Parts: sequence; C-alpha cells; structure tokens
Amino acid sequence: MRKLGEILGICGENGAGKSTLMKILSGSYVDSEYEGDIYVNGKRWNSTQLRMHKTKELRWFTKS
Repeated sequence: MRKLGEILGICGENGAGKSTLMKILSGSYVDSEYEGDIYVNGKRWNSTQLRMHKTKELRWFTKS
C-alpha cells in the first residue's frame, strides 16, 4: 500500500511494457485495447474510473 506523497518508480528492459502499463493506468487506453483487469485497493476499476483519478493520483514522466 502506498502512503500519501510516496513516489513509485517502474523500471524494466526495452519492450517490457512500462509505457503500456502507464497508458493503461492513466486511462489513455480504453478497455478493448488491453486484456486483464486493473485493481486499485482491491477493487476492480474500469477505464472511466482510471481516467477520473488520473490527474490527482498519477503522474507520468518520461526520459527525454
């Protein structure tokens, strides 16, 4: 469980799916573009719920 203000990083090799995971979590992909379920605090979330919470709970920084 993350604590308020805690930062979480995602690392992996090229092609491991880091960007895809972030797009799914940010609500950029709709349900039909990936397989599987997303659970937040034990509850299944759909793409609408992910999009609603993206601005207050998720920040995505890419390397440049």
